[in-house]
Amino acid sequence: MTPKTSTSKNPTIPKRPRTSSSNPDTSYLEYLRSPNLSKAFTQFSSKDVHQERFVNFNDFPNYDISNLFNQTGLRFIFSLDNKVACYPFLVMLFYTNLQATSPPPTRYIETIVKNITIKLTPTQLGTLLRVPTTGATLQSITIDNPAILQAMFEDGTNFQPGIFTRAFRPLPRLVGRIISHNILQKSGSFTYISNDLAKFVYAILGGIPINWSRIIYDTITKITPTSTLAHGCILTHIFRAFDVPLTSETDIHTGTVPFDRFVIKRMHLPIDPMEVDEEEEEEEEGENEDQGKGQGQGEEEEDDDDEDSSYQGNFDFDALITQVENLSTNQSKMIVTQDRLVASHYVMQHQLSRMRESQDEILRRFNEQFPPPPQ
Repeated sequence: MTPKTSTSKNPTIPKRPRTSSSNPDTSYLEYLRSPNLSKAFTQFSSKDVHQERFVNFNDFPNYDISNLFNQTGLRFIFSLDNKVACYPFLVMLFYTNLQATSPPPTRYIETIVKNITIKLTPTQLGTLLRVPTTGATLQSITIDNPAILQAMFEDGTNFQPGIFTRAFRPLPRLVGRIISHNILQKSGSFTYISNDLAKFVYAILGGIPINWSRIIYDTITKITPTSTLAHGCILTHIFRAFDVPLTSETDIHTGTVPFDRFVIKRMHLPIDPMEVDEEEEEEEEGENEDQGKGQGQGEEEEDDDDEDSSYQGNFDFDALITQVENLSTNQSKMIVTQDRLVASHYVMQHQLSRMRESQDEILRRFNEQFPPPPQ
């Protein structure tokens, strides 16, 4: 089936999301390529689905990341304007049934989602997602241009894997956080700069074209039953393009808190990346080097509040966002646990059914060999 151009209207979210099966009366086994994949599905259903964190580009006028991501070709799939929901049950089916081929003659992925076959080459995937299908790969990027390095790091720091993210200047630090979450599929700690992250930020700031379709394609093909399930929201574009039914899905995740203006405060970044906020830099450095100097840091925070009272309102709202995000995370974990129980229930039902069939077959053969005496 030829994929159609994806759209990005938000689907209707039910008030009370329930178990992920499209039909509670239908076993997930009916959606598998082979019954032998039952164990793989059970393993996938126990893993978290990583969702993209969309970006409100209008909230960063001083950073101008809108033009930067538009030039590199990622603005469409990252933009909050094109936000889509995530369907964990369909993501699990996608990866359980996934098969990938390597050249020759043609590289492509093939899977089945709700009995609909999905087949895509890297180029077709890029066209569907509206990302570049030509350019550099991660392996071909070399970090060696002094001018780009000067734009990336404070005082022209030479990059070495494992250095702190605070070595980044404000703009590459913000770009790096977005790339870490949405391309590298990283969550949790963002303390250090990996080699892959440095290469991506280097290429984006240096205007080096990147084959993003190949990057995303390779990430998808490397997922195993022991991995976090990548690109939960990006896969929704694929489901829509191949007309996978979504309206019957009861387990819908609407995504995480977006990258917006409050990220500036949370990451301790200046409002304008061109201005050097020495006081904020010293405060952040003190937090990382010596947590015992809490009193001095508290005095600096009070000075910041006195200088800009509007930050107090932002901080309160930021705390509320954090609480909502934590609640959403806990809800997702509870839903995943529920999905695991349902998957285990279906497996047990399937095994019980096979045991009954075996029992019936044994009784049939026994009666054939030892028929009852005539009456």
